[in-house]
Order: sequence, then C-alpha cells, then structure tokens
Amino acid sequence: MLPQELEIITSMLKQNHPAFLGEHQYEEKLPYLKLSEAEFDKKVEYLKDRISSYNDTQVNCALCSLFASLGDSHTMFFYPRSKPLDVGFIKCDRGVYLSKVDKDFEDKLLSRVISIGGQDIEHLISKAYKLIPSETKEWSQYRAVKLLSDPEFLALLGVKAGDTISIKFADDTTEYSFPTKSNSVSMPKPLGNRYFYDVKNLNNIPIIRYGICKEGFGNWDNFLADVNVIKQGSNVVVDLRSNDGGDSAVFDKNIAAVLREKHCSGVALVDNGTFASGICAALSLKELGFKLVGENMAQPLITYGSTMFFENVCGKYSFKVTTELYNLKDAFNLPDNTTNRPDELVSHTVLALQEGRDLMLDRAVELCHAMGREK
Repeated sequence: MLPQELEIITSMLKQNHPAFLGEHQYEEKLPYLKLSEAEFDKKVEYLKDRISSYNDTQVNCALCSLFASLGDSHTMFFYPRSKPLDVGFIKCDRGVYLSKVDKDFEDKLLSRVISIGGQDIEHLISKAYKLIPSETKEWSQYRAVKLLSDPEFLALLGVKAGDTISIKFADDTTEYSFPTKSNSVSMPKPLGNRYFYDVKNLNNIPIIRYGICKEGFGNWDNFLADVNVIKQGSNVVVDLRSNDGGDSAVFDKNIAAVLREKHCSGVALVDNGTFASGICAALSLKELGFKLVGENMAQPLITYGSTMFFENVCGKYSFKVTTELYNLKDAFNLPDNTTNRPDELVSHTVLALQEGRDLMLDRAVELCHAMGREK
C-alpha cells in the first residue's frame, strides 16, 4: 500500500464518521470512544511512514487495527475473506472449547483449548481484540472466538492454517493436527441460530427462532405462516441469540406486530451475539412485556446508526463507516440506567452442553409456564 492510498482511505473515514464532524453530541452518545481525533491522526502518521514496506497481511492487520481503534462496531475495514475452516470454537465457562471438528476426532468436542497454531489461546484472543471494532467486552469476545475459524483472520494473528491446524488441549499434552477441510461434526447446537428461522413447540410453548433481521432467507414464507398461527394470548419464547442485526423494521412488521395483535407475552433469549437490529428486536419485545433472559447483549443501548459502504477504494480496499447515530434509550423510552444486561442472566455450561441441554432455553420455557399459571 502506498502512503497516499492510506491518506485517501482515512480521509473518507473522517469525512463521514460523526466522531470527526464536530458533532457535540457524539461524545454523549458514544462515551466509550477509545481515542481522540488527534490520537487517531497520530496513528495514521505512524502508518504512513511504514505502510509501503508492509506485505498484504500486514496492511490488512494495520487497517483493521486502525478502524477498530475508534471503538465503533459499525465502522470496520474488510480484509479478504474465504470459506471458514471446518474447525469451530465457543467461549464457555471462562475458556475456549472445541465445538466443531473432523469426525475422526469427535471425542475432542467440547475439550478446552489452550493453544492454536502454537500460540497461547488467551494471547490470541487478546491480539484479536485489537482488530475487532467493538464498544463492549461481550462483542469482542464473541467475535474473537467466532473468527478463530477464519483462515484470513488467523493469518492476521500470525497463525497459518492450511490443510491442517495444530491445537492443544488442557487435558492432554498432545498437539493435535486437525484437518481444516473435512467431513466435520459439531456439538449439539443450542448455540448459533444465525440465518435461521423456524417455529417449534417445546413442552407446549411456541419457540420462535429468529436468526437475522432480514427477509427472504431459506424457509421465510413458511416461517411467517407458522408465526401467524400461534394462538391468541400464548406465552412465547423468541430466540434472538446470535442475531447480529440487519433491518430492525423486518422484525417489527413481521413478528412484533403479530405478537402484539395476538396479545402474546413471554421470554426473549439474548446473548453476546445479539447485536444492532437484534437488540432492537429484543427491546421491541420488552415493550410488549417480554422478559429478556440470557447473556449480556453485544452493545450498549446508546448506539445505533446508519452506515455507508465503500468498495474497491484505490482498486482493492473496502470498508464501512457509521454516518448517523441514534439513541436506543430514546427510541424505546428506556430509563437512563438501562444497560445491555438481560432481566435474568443465564449462561451455558460445558457440562450442560455435553449433555445436550440448553440452559437458557430450559429457563425460558420454565418462565413461560410460570407466566401461564399467573394468568
């Protein structure tokens, strides 16, 4: 990358992001902003003196870090992406565990990982934080662990993942070499409903799984039909875990409107992956009297924004920038002391996952039954 290309990219960022437009409300709306304009400019000047000597991986790493330094999860640099590895990880019980692996190593599922590619797992996660734009620890942790399955992201962390990747576990001195493109198996999946919609019944409680705030994926029409036949006055669980956003209007007009008309109540399940419009969906349900259960959501409730995409800048670089800010507390008439914390905290445990149990969903169903008895 040439220094003048870096200048073009950072100028486009500064010309559009509210942090650099003299908006006095910006610090009030985003008090977690991680650095001042002067500090940002200092980082840019530092890179200008060095960027021409960087290889492509170093350039991508430097720009990811620069964009992430703002602490705005909607403002990010896009490094080249390819198909994820057939190896997966989850954060649980204060550790990182194997959640997906080649079927020949199925006995290692849900084993605690201590190193990947010869690097200590906590060291890798701490390096990942510097490349992930985020306002909260929850979103940083969630994204960091997910991205350990991304070969290009691993390269940014200094880990080479080719046809195999080396992993060590806490309960074993062996360093295993796992295939990265294989016939893999995954742990039982109470986690990770992204891009998935359905309506099921569990112990006579309707469970709406709503994986992303967009229309038209997969079985969308059948999904809407199933939502519309939920009985009047039902206590319902709406699963918003791993819903990392999209268009909040999709949920309001297709799901919340139906539940409101049918006078439904119940529980919304949220976790560290409930983000942006996913959080708006949770707050819409809270307005209907739903209880939020699960983990802290991905963002503070004082940020939401319109974004602008820039593609093929200087012929090869792409990024996204927040251009307008909203305050969710104002939009949903929330008290000032409202946080991203649910009404009731419930987390997965490794033991429960090994037994195929979803503690969050179990608690949600239990609460819905209790609400039914109170009616």
